[in-house]
Amino acid sequence: VAMALSSGQHVAACVPYSKRKLEWIVAKIERWEEATNCYIVKDLFPDKRKKVHSWEVSPENAIRFPCRKSDVFSPGNRVLSLWKEAGEWSSMFYEATVVDSYQPPNSEGIIKICYEGDSEVYEVPRTKAIKFESKSTRAAQSRGGKAAKVRKSPSDPSKEPPKKVKKSSRDSLETEILLQETDDVYDNSEYYLRYGGGYSVLEKKMRNYRALLIERYHDAHQSTLL
Repeated sequence: VAMALSSGQHVAACVPYSKRKLEWIVAKIERWEEATNCYIVKDLFPDKRKKVHSWEVSPENAIRFPCRKSDVFSPGNRVLSLWKEAGEWSSMFYEATVVDSYQPPNSEGIIKICYEGDSEVYEVPRTKAIKFESKSTRAAQSRGGKAAKVRKSPSDPSKEPPKKVKKSSRDSLETEILLQETDDVYDNSEYYLRYGGGYSVLEKKMRNYRALLIERYHDAHQSTLL
């Protein structure tokens, strides 16, 4: 079968990244397994603490990334977009809806989107987003236009932008409690800077504010000990 995605192609791949649910991550195609009719994909930004960095995914769970220049983003279109914070782009995708798009001079284009669970409008380069079609359409596109039977996923991927925790030089009980409220507990906050958790933008802002209050409490408490 002539596949639309070749070895080395970068993709958005829906993989069992955490124990509780699937996630859309930036990956690359390793090869096509004819026996199972699946792609083998590899994480482009692997977490060294994880043992598994490659997965077998069905055609509907591998989408070409970045998008083609011919792709048109219209208001109402569903997309998967990376998330930017502190000047860095995530390596995980989140569902969003297109509000508008425009073409600045000397640019590949900008799309305005609302992430799932947030009413705020964000401007994202079109190179950081891809159209999120139905499963059957994705399967056909991934298989070079040939229709394929769509497999049911055990759970839905993350729909909301990530929870990101700023690095701190101090470890505190309160900070550990904040981190433990997420689905998967990691001692190093760098995990959240890259991959994040399933929180809305509003929740993310509120939780960062709580972390800031805790840090101020520690500074005040430390000064009383001097």
